[in-house]
Amino acid sequence: MCKVLEVNSSNYYSSQKRKLIKLIQYIAKFSGYTYGERRIKAALDALSFPMSRYTVAKLMKEAGVWVGSKKKYKVTTNSNHKPPVFDNLLKREFDVAQSDQTYVADITYV
Repeated sequence: MCKVLEVNSSNYYSSQKRKLIKLIQYIAKFSGYTYGERRIKAALDALSFPMSRYTVAKLMKEAGVWVGSKKKYKVTTNSNHKPPVFDNLLKREFDVAQSDQTYVADITYV
């Protein structure tokens, strides 16, 4: 076909590659950048562009397309600021007359 149209074969293949890169960018944008190489390959197969998964991965790299996974939001702040503050019953007197009268614990790790 390249001889009949008098077109260099490298120009033909580079134009096909540019079309595929545009198509991959469109599919990625349509999916919200959640499709990986397997799902993009399946979409290209459905559009009659069969190719291997590794070729799709190389084209995705050239197109600058990658999967942008979202991390789950995790709450790290304790917003319950209303717990009661207990009185200091020991008043820093740790010596007691009898055993089992007073217990002390360290909760600095919390």
